[in-house]
Amino acid sequence: MRFHFVDSNRTDDVVVRRQIRSHVAKGRNAGKKLNRPSRKRGTGSGPGSVQGEDSARPPILTLVPLSFLPTHWKKVQKSRSEGLALIQRAILFIGGLRSFPELNAALDYREELGSLWVQPMFLDEAYFHGAMALFIAGLKSPADNTHATAQAQHMCWALRMINARLSGANAAAKENIAVILTLGMYERYDGNYCRSLVHLDGLQRIVEMRGGIAELARTSPLLTMGMFRADLECSLYLNTPTRFTVRDVEQVTAGNRIISSLSENFTTPSASPLPSSLLVHPVLAALLRQATHISRLLNTASQPTDQKLNSLHVHDTFILLGYRLQALLPLLRVRDGGIAAQRLAAALPTSHRDGSRTEEEALCLGLTAFVVSTLRGGGCGKMNSGPIGWVRDGARSLGRLTSTTIGNSWEWELALWLTFIGVGAQVFHERDIEEWAVPKVTECMAALGLKTWEDVVNVLREWPWVDALHRRAGMNLWERFRALSLHSSGD
Repeated sequence: MRFHFVDSNRTDDVVVRRQIRSHVAKGRNAGKKLNRPSRKRGTGSGPGSVQGEDSARPPILTLVPLSFLPTHWKKVQKSRSEGLALIQRAILFIGGLRSFPELNAALDYREELGSLWVQPMFLDEAYFHGAMALFIAGLKSPADNTHATAQAQHMCWALRMINARLSGANAAAKENIAVILTLGMYERYDGNYCRSLVHLDGLQRIVEMRGGIAELARTSPLLTMGMFRADLECSLYLNTPTRFTVRDVEQVTAGNRIISSLSENFTTPSASPLPSSLLVHPVLAALLRQATHISRLLNTASQPTDQKLNSLHVHDTFILLGYRLQALLPLLRVRDGGIAAQRLAAALPTSHRDGSRTEEEALCLGLTAFVVSTLRGGGCGKMNSGPIGWVRDGARSLGRLTSTTIGNSWEWELALWLTFIGVGAQVFHERDIEEWAVPKVTECMAALGLKTWEDVVNVLREWPWVDALHRRAGMNLWERFRALSLHSSGD
């Protein structure tokens, strides 16, 4: 909701009166005509016009008198009008942290309580400064240092205040958790994931002081899911185990907080794109089915006539899927350099005997890229968009495998999906796309007999692929493939 700050004491100002009249004519009063008595008869004794019940009620406005604003907002800038304009943008930014702009057509936000992240800006000075630092970090471009000083000031104020509170008697207060979550998000948004881990360690100690994660989840599920997301993002980016467990997440997402059942039996209505004869880890195969099912639900919900999905449930489903995948990676040794990377380093040919391990690694990398893409598409507070080293290196290693190691059509489909989903999740460097992603697309399309972009999309939709999230990056890769093809044919 957009709003404007108006000094209600300046009713003699023509501009202020015009702004008030403009806001009164919005919202529930939009399009209504106000019947006023004639000014010429204004002093007469005749009855005035009778208005409906709705018109008689005071309009619901979003005007905020300056006298009601918190005193700590005065620290923003010397210029009051410029400072309030910046705060207004920051409130809209913070209120949209949990939004999925790319998935707006598929999601229902009616249960989304963005105000829970905005309200502390009015009440908690430390939170306010942390939120302002986060907003400015997302506002500036790499070449723009206009607000760099203000960003550093807000961060210093927030750190000084929260450190003082953590040294007091009420260190484990929920208000402190919200502040630390904001500071950690600021560090991740700025690309400093190691610093974010420091805040995450502090949150863990606060959770222990409050009686464990289950107790916090009972009283503050939104804050708890914020901690889980911070933990998952750091784990994905830094290639480290999560601090919380799958069981911890399941306790919060129990019931109807996910869009499809992710129970222990992993039963889903979606068919797996893998052949039934392929022997892969059963949990990995189940996660692939779940991710494919979620993708199809989102693609279907994006159609104008279909029922939308609860945005909270979608967010929590992605978090749970990411935790289960991260718990599985050490078992498959994907974090230990990767099976394909070890083969290439030793210059050993791929054998039929261990071929399934290559597919397992490719599936893990592809599913990781899929989860990353959902976090990076998650609104203003999205995950940092830099390349993720271990996913990039593993995909490059698999991309270098020659076509002689691929003998089935589904293996070509897997390679095609891994390439496109990796580009869609932005886990690659620009040079990776030029060096091997485009050539790999060329190989896969030739092997599968694909001619058009629609042919490619039809294959990708059999795997975890959400058009609204991945189509733009996929189209970009397709255009580069087309440019290379035209250049080659011209030669």
